[in-house]
Amino acid sequence: MGPHRDDLALSVQGLAARGFASHGEAWGAAVSLRLALAGAVRAVAGESPLTFLDDPFSALDPERRVRLAAGLGDRGQTLMAVPDEAQVPSGARVWHVKGGSVGPS
Repeated sequence: MGPHRDDLALSVQGLAARGFASHGEAWGAAVSLRLALAGAVRAVAGESPLTFLDDPFSALDPERRVRLAAGLGDRGQTLMAVPDEAQVPSGARVWHVKGGSVGPS
């Protein structure tokens, strides 16, 4: 289940995102779609799905990073892979993957 590029026509400030969105705007739209899908699943199923986000902050400007981090708190369980621990929202549990092992920091 998920959005496919040929199923949606997205716009940013009234312009077609495919042709006019910056990389950061397109990235933000993709992350927003995934979170919206999780919200739709929660509304239909009555339970929050487990959400995986791979480096969700990489192309976002500082203001969008803060807004995304703030919006993750009420979405159930979210797992993120980030290259920089400074990007981890405050209060989150941090686990490290190193040498084939996974463990809490």
